[in-house]
Amino acid sequence: MLLVDALLQELDLFGVKQLFGIPGDFVLPLFEQLQQRNQLPLYYLSHEPSAVFAADAAARISNNPSVVLLTYGAGALNAVNAVAQAYVEHVPLVVIAGFPSVAEINSGLQIHHQAKHIDSQRDIYREITACQVRLDNPERAGNDIRLAFKTAKEQNLPVLIEIPRDAVLFNTTVAAMYTAPQPDIAALTLAAEHLAEQLNYAQNPVILAGVDVRRFGAVAELEALAAKLNIPFVSTLMGRACFNQQQAQYQGVFLDKTDTRPAQLLREADLILQIGVIKTDSNFAANAEFFPAEKLIELGQQQLVIGKENYTDVALKPLLQALLLQPIAPFSALIPKLNQAQPKAQALSATSVVQQLDKQLSKGSLTVPFISDIGDCLFASLHANPSLII
Repeated sequence: MLLVDALLQELDLFGVKQLFGIPGDFVLPLFEQLQQRNQLPLYYLSHEPSAVFAADAAARISNNPSVVLLTYGAGALNAVNAVAQAYVEHVPLVVIAGFPSVAEINSGLQIHHQAKHIDSQRDIYREITACQVRLDNPERAGNDIRLAFKTAKEQNLPVLIEIPRDAVLFNTTVAAMYTAPQPDIAALTLAAEHLAEQLNYAQNPVILAGVDVRRFGAVAELEALAAKLNIPFVSTLMGRACFNQQQAQYQGVFLDKTDTRPAQLLREADLILQIGVIKTDSNFAANAEFFPAEKLIELGQQQLVIGKENYTDVALKPLLQALLLQPIAPFSALIPKLNQAQPKAQALSATSVVQQLDKQLSKGSLTVPFISDIGDCLFASLHANPSLII
């Protein structure tokens, strides 16, 4: 089958619902074939970072890979900052970028939009993507597409697919049936038993939960663990809308020591489970005293750190599932209900606007995505309690 049809099959397999992009000469043949088939909505934007941010948002909402199509050099390189941010925040973004044809490369002339050399685009993207493939071989193109989407899905990181201008003429075959990676039961059991041992020693544990809990599909397991063991949990700023804020164990967002209730819980805990947390300086650089090594356990995708022990082959969701099966007595400490009452705003401000928006939206039954800019707006958004925020 034609390469574009193999690509469309992979898009369907990995749950891609729409495409974003900006046409440019090196990807015009691909755009034309996608338009002819009309299987997915294709949204055009006028600025590469905006196209990436749109695809990034779609990936965050769907928790599946999302795709942006850009031309060679001028397009893909203009998107670097936005792709880098997706890498830092663990977003499964697939960047499909144009590339010169064999005839163009063999002409001996410098290609327009080329940087230092013909491969500069790929070399730059090595720093901000988890996988880079170039579809310049018809025999392996189907498998290369699969490798890129598999990496984006399983690692929740951006990947790069380069499509030469003439590759739309290739015939290729779709990769074999995809199966999600299966957990190592023995490794999981050992890790879960070690975790259970630490919890059974603890008197006053607390969970600090981050956005990777949602990225790797483990929200239900974390909430079940907190409820079963009666462990209070707080979220990072990035993870704040991943969890049911009405659950009795949920105790708010931790930013710094001014967040009275979350800070108190972390300070008084004798065991802190950091689960799915991306450790950024905004939460951790100035607050190291909350997280001494002797009372900290870190649970991430493919990594569990307990003291000097490091388990590297345990996925987050299966690990929490295994932990739920361990014999751990519930903790008896009473968790006070979190007071989420909003203070009255004294004047028109970003905070008062957000409070009024939250008040009005809370009266309805519709789910309205809540999208915040950075700066004052980001901190004002803490005065709303959405179930979905970007």
